[in-house]
Amino acid sequence: YMLVYFLACLKSGHAYCPIDLSMPLDRVAAIIEKLAPPLVLTTEDLPLDCRQVTLAQAQALVQAGSYDAPADDLAVKGFETAYIIYTSGSTGQPKGVCVSAENLDNFLTWYLPLIPAQPGESPVFIGQPPYSFDLSVMSVYPALCMGATLYQLDKGLLSNYGALFDCLKQSGISTWVSTPSFVDTCLADPQFNQELLPQVRRFAFCGEKLQARTAQALLDRFPLAKVYNSYGPTESTVMMTWVDIDQDLIDAYPDNLPVGRVRPGSLVKLLPLEEAEEGQGEIQIIGDTVAQGYYGQPELTAQKFGQVGGQPAYKTGDVGYFEEDLLFCNGRIDFQIKWHGYRIELEDIDAN
Repeated sequence: YMLVYFLACLKSGHAYCPIDLSMPLDRVAAIIEKLAPPLVLTTEDLPLDCRQVTLAQAQALVQAGSYDAPADDLAVKGFETAYIIYTSGSTGQPKGVCVSAENLDNFLTWYLPLIPAQPGESPVFIGQPPYSFDLSVMSVYPALCMGATLYQLDKGLLSNYGALFDCLKQSGISTWVSTPSFVDTCLADPQFNQELLPQVRRFAFCGEKLQARTAQALLDRFPLAKVYNSYGPTESTVMMTWVDIDQDLIDAYPDNLPVGRVRPGSLVKLLPLEEAEEGQGEIQIIGDTVAQGYYGQPELTAQKFGQVGGQPAYKTGDVGYFEEDLLFCNGRIDFQIKWHGYRIELEDIDAN
């Protein structure tokens, strides 16, 4: 039902903000207080002072407010905000990244041709990342645009690998989208192979470093599938590089696989760093998928976002370098870490 909520918001001219209820309640409350939304659509009652509509109530509203024809002129479009994704903040307060309809459209226009359905393929995308994690956009919107199936995994399955593998076997997944750490856990079981997922034709990764050993294991166990690596923070609308990790790349770069080639319409500049190795710098992303900024945080937006050559730009804090046209990542300039793809500011932990 969450996808129905998202589409209802977009079609009625409202941005949506998915919130993971497994977060501490005070953080959920802080986000809702910051957004001050007119309505909170929720799967369960929350002990919060806000106007809430539960699933059962929403179904009644749909029936009561039915119309003969859709009001297409109300839909979110252009530079209007489509969704807001919250990430960890160094001040102890989460920051909401505002992604416009134009950002999302530009991302999908580039991304969809990279993952075409093969002849005879019935496309099925795995839905492993929670909706509050922008990696989910890599499977949700392509599935909608392609008329494909989205096989959303219940969070409870992630701690029960017997049940998880039973579901995967029945899923018919053709496109796997996840963080590398999730597939690493699956690879720990030798049954995770082409026999378990006979229809899978591609593995797409983002959000964390993809290790060469992981890519090698996938190529060995899934001879019918390709492995793709990508890179991009939430502020760049999911990701903005892409590369097919084949045997030649694994052999050439066993210690640090490339994260991809920069998409057309975007540019990566390497900003000088005092203590960086020669040829390395802070990755600055420029182009039409750079988000609008942080919701209600103009000072932080001014620090991280800007304009370069008349194009939106964002300073990532990631250290990178190029070898020919391939981009590589090599750590951070600050204390941010990644855990299962989630960005965590260590200062955020200190502050809370």
